[in-house]
Amino acid sequence: LCNYSVFLLNGMLALSIGSLLPFIRDARGLDYAFCGLIVSLHSVGNLFSSFTAGLLPVAIGRKKSILFFNLFFALSYVLIIFGNHNWCIAMAFFLTGVARGATSNFCNTAINSLAPGKAWTINGLHAMFSVGAFLFPILLTLFTATGESGWITACYFMLAMGILSWILYAMIPMENDRVEKEKKGGSFGFFSEPLFYLCVATLFFYLCAEQGVIGWMITYFKDTGFLPASLSQMTASVLWVMILAGRLTTAWLSTRMQKEKLLPIMDALADFGNYYKYAIK
Repeated sequence: LCNYSVFLLNGMLALSIGSLLPFIRDARGLDYAFCGLIVSLHSVGNLFSSFTAGLLPVAIGRKKSILFFNLFFALSYVLIIFGNHNWCIAMAFFLTGVARGATSNFCNTAINSLAPGKAWTINGLHAMFSVGAFLFPILLTLFTATGESGWITACYFMLAMGILSWILYAMIPMENDRVEKEKKGGSFGFFSEPLFYLCVATLFFYLCAEQGVIGWMITYFKDTGFLPASLSQMTASVLWVMILAGRLTTAWLSTRMQKEKLLPIMDALADFGNYYKYAIK
């Protein structure tokens, strides 16, 4: 319950940057090149903490490690609200990525240890992330209904959510907190498995697509005038509702179908969706 709760909040905290980007850019006078850089810095932070969040628990334990990394969510919004320089915004985006990567590492590991081999529990965890991700654009639309300056109020709200997330992590009961160091010459047999490289490549291209769509979609619709600003925000919520539907469906099907059969079906549906999108374009 604690892991699911913090993952919902982390969905809001990590994915809010795409919704806030148009407002931050207008308020700070940022150009497109710098906006592209800070969106990438979020992913760089995610990559960085994906390694360090696995190593730090060996030295200080998992609980202290996640409490340290999760502080960066609140700190990032402090930088966005009060920072007057571009480097503050760049650091804020980097820190959201650091916190996101550590959170993903911790929660996935925790849920796997509680229910090893049960795919529905992991899908349920990521469904909570989707819930948080589709809630924030709706909240931001409400905050900015009386004027675009409402995005600052939304940032204060997210700062409070970052603090709440840290408190929830502090409440998570933890057994066997210290991670044992791998013995020298540990098992690295997965490097010889073709499935390992297929999974890595699939995740690589998936995250490239997700970052491109989520990071720029709202800004693109808003700047081109293709959609009104409020409706542009809602496209992100629609996107995450569909992601949530996909994850819940996958969680249900994983209890009735082997993943080796499920994955090709999902891929075929994705290909059909892409073909249809370009056909109507």
